[in-house]
Amino acid sequence: MCSVTGMNQLLKLHLDNSQSMMTLSTESDLVDWCFALDLFARLVAYVAVLEKARVLTDGTCEEEGEDIETGSCSSSEELYDGRMCVICYDEQRNCFLVPCGHCATCYDCAQRIYEGENKVCPVCRRVIGKVRRLFAP
Repeated sequence: MCSVTGMNQLLKLHLDNSQSMMTLSTESDLVDWCFALDLFARLVAYVAVLEKARVLTDGTCEEEGEDIETGSCSSSEELYDGRMCVICYDEQRNCFLVPCGHCATCYDCAQRIYEGENKVCPVCRRVIGKVRRLFAP
C-alpha cells in the first residue's frame, strides 16, 4: 500500500518560515492515486510480457497453423533453430566455410559448392577458401 500521510514528520521538513503551499488531500484520494499507479505498473508489465512472448513465437510453426504436438512441423522448428542444412534440408549443419566462418550447410553440400564453378558462401556470397568439418561430442 502506498502511504504518504505523515511524510512531513518522517522527513523532518521545517516549513514554518518558508514560502510553500501544501495541499491537503483526503486519505481516499491517496488510496485512489496509489491504486491507479499500481494498475498502470501492472498494465505496463503485462504489455511487456505479451510483447516478449510475441517475439519468441515469430517464425515458428504456430503462425502457420500447424500442430506442434503431432510433430508435423518438426523440420520447420529445426530450420528455425539453425540445425538443418539450408541447401538440402536433409542433414544437420556439420561444417563451416573459410574465411567467412558461416555454418549453414552440411559437409556434402559445402563440398559440392566448393568443387563447383561458383565457389561462394550461400549466406554472404564471399569466395570460399576451404571447407572444414565440425566435430561435435
